[in-house]
Amino acid sequence: MNDAAPHVMAWRIPEVRRGHTPVLREGTLEVPRGRNVAVAGLNGAGKTTLFLHLLGALRGSRVSSTTQVGRTAYQPQDVPIPPIMTVRQFGHLVHGVEFGRFEAEYSDLGVGQLASRRMGELSKGEAQFIYLAFTLLQDADLIILDEPTASLDMRRRAQAQELLQDRKTILANSTLLVSSQVPEVLLRTCTHLVCVAQGTITYAGDLAAVIPAGGQSREQRFEEALLSLIDPIPGSADQ
Repeated sequence: MNDAAPHVMAWRIPEVRRGHTPVLREGTLEVPRGRNVAVAGLNGAGKTTLFLHLLGALRGSRVSSTTQVGRTAYQPQDVPIPPIMTVRQFGHLVHGVEFGRFEAEYSDLGVGQLASRRMGELSKGEAQFIYLAFTLLQDADLIILDEPTASLDMRRRAQAQELLQDRKTILANSTLLVSSQVPEVLLRTCTHLVCVAQGTITYAGDLAAVIPAGGQSREQRFEEALLSLIDPIPGSADQ
């Protein structure tokens, strides 16, 4: 690991157990700054535990970063929604983002009319999309998105992928860690890949490098390659 390299973020990962079962195994993680990094793994592989460790939110786990991280932003898999808050209040009080900036940045997404709507009045998918959009405006050095498109309909998923792809609202040096169970989302929005299997980081590097040549579509080849990295024992039960 190159501790001095300013173009990477690097951490030492401790072993984390749930009871007698290890859910995260000791190792290291290095990702490029200013890039979108896919984090892939089966259910129960340890992705969320890894995220919580990197955020310093894991009880009994001390973050050990060998490079300066700075400000972080996080969208959890199950986004907490204060039902009484309006969308405007939610952005300001929870994310520190004024609605005027939100509306200007996303003027083509039809979110302006939502300002006075209560968060509890939105569908689960719409609330998740709003949470994602505000998270991307937080000007953080590290943005962690845990299954950010899981509840989105086809239209909002396409819009979310576009937001992640073009990075127009994201600081140039911000690093995004994005998990998803949909390979297409990872392939279309990320340039680098981290794979987690049974609490172990099995791959960290260029995403395109894992895609073999072949006659199938690029999406199919990526999905097959990804499965071999996140499920080293095919058909094994989630841990």
